[in-house]
Amino acid sequence: MLSPVRSVLLASGFLAAVGLAGCSQGGSPGGGPGGPGGKGEGPALKVTVATPVVRTVTKYTDVTGTLKAVERVEVRPQVSGYIDEVLFKDGAPVKRGDVLVRIDPSLYKADLNKSEGELVSALAQENLSVLEEARFAKLRTSSAVSQDEYDQSKSKKDVSAANVVTARANVDRAKKNLDWTDVRAKIDGLVDRILVTKGNLVSGGTVAPTLLTVLVSTDPIYAYFDVDEETVLYYADLIKANKFTSIKVKPLPIEFRLKDTDPKAADGYPFKGSLDFASSELNAATGSLTIRATIANPVPYKFTPGLFVRARLPGAVVENAILIPDAAIFADGAGKVVYTVTAENRVAKKIVTTGPISAELRVVLTGLTPADRVVINGGQRVQDGAPVEPIAGEIKAAAK
Repeated sequence: MLSPVRSVLLASGFLAAVGLAGCSQGGSPGGGPGGPGGKGEGPALKVTVATPVVRTVTKYTDVTGTLKAVERVEVRPQVSGYIDEVLFKDGAPVKRGDVLVRIDPSLYKADLNKSEGELVSALAQENLSVLEEARFAKLRTSSAVSQDEYDQSKSKKDVSAANVVTARANVDRAKKNLDWTDVRAKIDGLVDRILVTKGNLVSGGTVAPTLLTVLVSTDPIYAYFDVDEETVLYYADLIKANKFTSIKVKPLPIEFRLKDTDPKAADGYPFKGSLDFASSELNAATGSLTIRATIANPVPYKFTPGLFVRARLPGAVVENAILIPDAAIFADGAGKVVYTVTAENRVAKKIVTTGPISAELRVVLTGLTPADRVVINGGQRVQDGAPVEPIAGEIKAAAK
């Protein structure tokens, strides 16, 4: 007969063996190993889901450009001399006709006086030759003078008339030279700094005249962009399909911003202009086409030649476009993916292709339907096929 102690030990060993066997064959209290359903899935994660926003959007193409003045004038003198006065302030706005620089006019005044005196002399000589020719004409009828003497008097009259023409031209040139001692602005705009100061000798004329300063127009202003070949072909296809109007037919509205503007702000492209020019050929070296926008420049002038701008070119209009937050889009080996929730509350991974941002949401071109329940919060924690507990949310688009 077993002792009481040995009986207790044997009973304990038996119970332990039964417990281990139950674990190895097992059912958990939930009806299966690892959690509900008997499939080892664990508790369902809570995620926020919402259906996409559906609206009509315009696809845009981003381009970078440079501002340039519509008119740019290098201010150079037309006559030589010493600078007497500089009559503008560096960087100041000026009007067409304003005197910018005055060259010493004394020599040109003297030249004008001389030319005017020569004109008076030529006129007197012409008057005398006219009287002489008329007198010889009368005498010729009575044979008091020979034909040769009459011809000489007529020739003197013609020469004196030509001398008057020359003298008048010299006066006109002298007047222009004197007038050109005042170097004037040819356009309205902003003047740069003076490059040659008072007292210096400057050269005029057409051969290497001295550069005094530069004058640029301010309003409107141009923005030039270089568009790559793929974009050119994209718009060419739209034009061919009658989905887009060429800027050679009608100016195209354009939105743009400066570097200090946040593109994600509600008004990320606050400035407006119109595309009105496209080059007739692509640049063979860069494979790009130059296009130009004309922009109004409000006072005080916001835009300065040389600034870089970022612009959006409107393209095709997409009807019933699907939009979701950028945060709901992930990347894996298959490309861009979006997690959705099925009717059975399981995760379904969908591969998508995306388009531009519209109303602060991302356009999804393929891979989703308007009825899909998209995971908009918690997507970084889910796996394809996993059970989830969906919480209804909402995707909000910014106002148009």
